[in-house]
Amino acid sequence: MEKTEISKQQEIDQKLDKLDQHKAEWLKVPFSEKINLLKQVMDLVMKHQKEWVSIALQHRKLKPTEEEEELAGGVMPFVRLCRLLIEVYTPAAQAQKANKPITFPKPPKVTRRGDQKVVQVFPWGLQEQLLFPGIVGELFLLPGKDETQGSELLSAIESGVGAVSLVLAAGNQSSISLMDALYKLYNQGQVVMLKHNPVNEYLYPIFDKVFAPFIQRNFFHQVTGGIEEGKYLTESKIIDNIHITGSDKTHDAIVWGNSEKSGEPRLKKEITSELGCVTPFIIVPGPWTDKELDYQAQVISGAIVQNVSFNCNACKLLVMEKSWNLRTQLINKVKSILAKVPRRYAYYAGAEQRYENFMKRYPKAEQLGSSPNQDSYLPWTFIGDIPPEDGEYALCTEPFCPIISETYLDTSNAKEFMEQAVEFCNNKVWGNLSCTLVIHPETQKKFNAELEKAIDDLKYGSIGINTWSALSYSLATPVWGAFPGNSLENIQSGRGFVHNAFLLDHPQKSVIRLPFQLVLGSKLPFFPNHNNKAGFLSAAISWEYNRSMQSLGQTLYNALWG
Repeated sequence: MEKTEISKQQEIDQKLDKLDQHKAEWLKVPFSEKINLLKQVMDLVMKHQKEWVSIALQHRKLKPTEEEEELAGGVMPFVRLCRLLIEVYTPAAQAQKANKPITFPKPPKVTRRGDQKVVQVFPWGLQEQLLFPGIVGELFLLPGKDETQGSELLSAIESGVGAVSLVLAAGNQSSISLMDALYKLYNQGQVVMLKHNPVNEYLYPIFDKVFAPFIQRNFFHQVTGGIEEGKYLTESKIIDNIHITGSDKTHDAIVWGNSEKSGEPRLKKEITSELGCVTPFIIVPGPWTDKELDYQAQVISGAIVQNVSFNCNACKLLVMEKSWNLRTQLINKVKSILAKVPRRYAYYAGAEQRYENFMKRYPKAEQLGSSPNQDSYLPWTFIGDIPPEDGEYALCTEPFCPIISETYLDTSNAKEFMEQAVEFCNNKVWGNLSCTLVIHPETQKKFNAELEKAIDDLKYGSIGINTWSALSYSLATPVWGAFPGNSLENIQSGRGFVHNAFLLDHPQKSVIRLPFQLVLGSKLPFFPNHNNKAGFLSAAISWEYNRSMQSLGQTLYNALWG
């Protein structure tokens, strides 16, 4: 008997109906069963990992030897979040089985910082301490709030009502949409309809396999399509709320329906969002050695080239002191690294036009990078001496293509520079998703109070100290999202957070601290000169999957051979 074809709208309606019918059931599923679903998903990811990576490489026209791109941005953070949620849910499952009040594991450490509490969320456990020495992840809570956990989830379970959330997926990293779905399912207790970005529709078959345990029970469904399908979904009465990862323009079109953003919002549902940023790297002047300049140039370059710079947290702006005697040397080292990195296929829609828009405004931009030199393979491009003025195009426009700009502040010392850099980034640079601040240990020792004040005052959802803020995304115990307070009229980098594996109720921002240089000369896996990225990431994925001492040893071994 032939299968009857149905329209896209019929497919959407059928899947929405199934989710609607099972949204209350999801709240009744025991914690132990929810843990088993995650374990099944992890098993399926390990089973289909090669296929997942292979189709992503084909889509981005990368070589099989460049698999680290998808391991880092796809498989690794998703497997880690699954494993973390299992550990966080385990005490809750034990309490539920014993008919005791639900509890979640406490984070490693809580300290007070003025009227705020700061929760250490990384490392968690001895193995993480051994594998990541010197790396600390903190979650700053909203002023006056305590480190309570899971309130939204437990309220939803108690109500028994259920909700259907629409996740409008990103078009870049493949882990984003599945991690967003896990946040809705496990942090908020909501079932999920995932609408793929057309750029990433190729992921549908692999998601069908790895998320099968949720699909079979109608707790998760996915659809493809364009603007018409997206509009139909956002207007569906079954959809209770929306989460979007994309551009502020797409967000505004959904919310307002017009570019003026006038009158009442057209959208009457709650919407959370992650919408990108002109991500600044604040380079505090200091007495850097030549080796230290080399190391930090790798940090900066890695944050530019990963995923062809199609990352909402990609380094887009160097903020430097105008008179720093090492400013030119650091810039030249970054340019030298970029010049040796082969150009990559610009797979993300609109990249060439965005690139041309920048070239028209900055005709003196330096095009770098080796072959191939052909259409759709955009060069790494450096734009220096951007005036630090209100409304400057490079300060208020996210390129979302292989462009890095540099601007300067006219200060005379590190203290003055940090004060002005915070004010500048908060008020003149578009977006408040994430940023990085790089400071030499001697400078930090002398101006530690000023550094901590800068961290307090920076209005970004994630802050990396001596590291790319992307670690906040990948570690998954921190939160990921814009600094709280953006309005629908001026959405900037969005509203709301995801990840937050400890289910903390009142996050304000995450801070990831690294030493100025890692111990034993080791490198982070996004460094362009890391010679064993795939080996390290593959071992780390296996370690996240089974947490065995053997996997830990293999991961440590591969880390040292970078």
